[in-house]
Amino acid sequence: MPIFFRFAAILFLFFAQAEGRALFADTTRQSIEPLTIVITGSNIPVTEHQGRTTTTIVTRQEIEQLNAPSVSRLLNLLPGFHVENSSSRGSVNAVYLRGAEPNYTAVLTNGVKVNDPANNRGGAFDFSLIDINSIERIEIVKGPVSSLYGSDAMAGVINIITRPPQDELKTNIRTEAGSNDLFNASALTGHAFAGGHVTLKASHADDGEQIEGSGYKADSANFGGDFNLRDDTTLSVHLSIQEAEAQSFPDASGGPEYAVNREVDKRDTGQQYHYLVLRRDINGTNHVNLQFNYFQTQEQADTVEITPIIPAVSSDSDYQRQNLLAVYTGKPTPQLDASIGGELEWEEGTSNSVIDPEGLNIPADFNLERRLAALFGELQYQFNERLRTYAGVRVDSPENMPGETSPRLGLSYQQNNTVYRVDWGRGFKLPSFYALGHPLVGNADFQPETSESVQLTLQHTFTSSTLLDIAAFWNRYYDLIDFDNTSNVLVQRPEAGIKGAEIVVKHRFAPSLLMQLQYTGMSMDIVDSDEVLLKRPDKLGSFVLNWNINHDLLCSISANYVGGIKDASIPTGLRTLDSYTRVDASLGWQINKHWFAQGAVDNVLDEDYEEAIGFNAPGIGMRISISATF
Repeated sequence: MPIFFRFAAILFLFFAQAEGRALFADTTRQSIEPLTIVITGSNIPVTEHQGRTTTTIVTRQEIEQLNAPSVSRLLNLLPGFHVENSSSRGSVNAVYLRGAEPNYTAVLTNGVKVNDPANNRGGAFDFSLIDINSIERIEIVKGPVSSLYGSDAMAGVINIITRPPQDELKTNIRTEAGSNDLFNASALTGHAFAGGHVTLKASHADDGEQIEGSGYKADSANFGGDFNLRDDTTLSVHLSIQEAEAQSFPDASGGPEYAVNREVDKRDTGQQYHYLVLRRDINGTNHVNLQFNYFQTQEQADTVEITPIIPAVSSDSDYQRQNLLAVYTGKPTPQLDASIGGELEWEEGTSNSVIDPEGLNIPADFNLERRLAALFGELQYQFNERLRTYAGVRVDSPENMPGETSPRLGLSYQQNNTVYRVDWGRGFKLPSFYALGHPLVGNADFQPETSESVQLTLQHTFTSSTLLDIAAFWNRYYDLIDFDNTSNVLVQRPEAGIKGAEIVVKHRFAPSLLMQLQYTGMSMDIVDSDEVLLKRPDKLGSFVLNWNINHDLLCSISANYVGGIKDASIPTGLRTLDSYTRVDASLGWQINKHWFAQGAVDNVLDEDYEEAIGFNAPGIGMRISISATF
């Protein structure tokens, strides 16, 4: 921990002396937060200033300047986030948001939920599948948001918004090469016409072998378009397809350092999601959205034996989800915003698995379907310039299970340069198809998992150049579905509690120099159990410095601190991994209006650390990219 803060303090003092204090300029590039419309966490549009206490936004500009090698590395710099990244993108990159299980966070891509409840991770999303260069921005809401999104949103929501249709004819080509045979390439083109605009994008990724035994290759294609059917009616279309191949040592094997069996797990994943949105503006303050979503993921996995306990498994799964939503949003009075909507959802998951395919050949198949209907609504009332309140509720009626009611309340008060906010909410998660249907470890009688959360937030702007965020949270999770090491089956544990605090400081030393420092501390326990929550640290921190050296040169330095993590593997048993601080750096050069070059050094200090037992981090890595826009 001291190394992290010494590093941050040295850079802070150096640039403070070099640049001095300066006010923020009025341009978007120089403000602490650009003004935009926040859409995640509410169907009622709010400005980013209004939603800052509940929503974290990572913009395209920040993504480009940080030049992180993957989405998981980017998320690790945000308060409250830890992304397991034990074998680069060869293994599953699972997000622990404020210490919660990875499958307690709903992940959306352009508003379409992409969690897969048929996988053996309980529906946790694999962030290694996301191409960081395709992202326009990321919007994050922490705390239960089941009042809007229903199942899976117990700990929060992450909405990854891809680059939108272009307003003019434009083509962008980007290539990147790096250490250990890394190579990425992408092409994006857009065209505007009288009735709207369209975008086409294709990408290829090959991570090489960043860690012994790891590998990741993916190809994707996307089409998006907005079409003006009438002056008051717009149709939005998006089609996305991706194929990925990944391999790595199994997490519990002890990795390259301790694994007895030197074979590796292999996964082939195919994903596609599509949506149609028809928007009708009734007048300036009332509109109706009709939306159809389709999501499918197919995964073929061969997991190797971990001697002497875990047998080899060959599995082939297919999951499909279809949603139909109708939402009305309006403003009945100048102070009141309201939204009401309904959703119909159809799910189907199939898994064909064989345990010990070269020996016992035990089948472990399941095929499940689920239907769901829901009604939801929101109200937001502005009492005066200082006081604003929010209320939302959703009622879900899943097939063959008890209904769930998910309320959410928020109250904010602004006094001069300080904003105080309190939020309370409940969330739920339907049991995954894997937990319900697996014939050996599952249980058809599992009930939904639930959560309750309280969050207190304080934001204070000291000057136009300094912003302080402090958040305290208390999260309780009930009826957790977890694997029991004694009985070797999934069980429901009564309760787990996670409480903690986040502190974020943003300071602009000059119009060209922005610093952000964050620290998160948490306390986690499983009630009435001696077992501990694995793979998540109780202390997290990060430091980010973005410096526009001049109009053409952009520099970014980031440091990510991760406290000790309890982990377990078959060869070693339970261990506590050492804390570490990783430093990355990037330098970008705008050669001319068409060409942009960028170089990055990953793990600058050659930090030797483990993200999981036996998975030693790669040493210093180099990446160079060049992009052209015409």
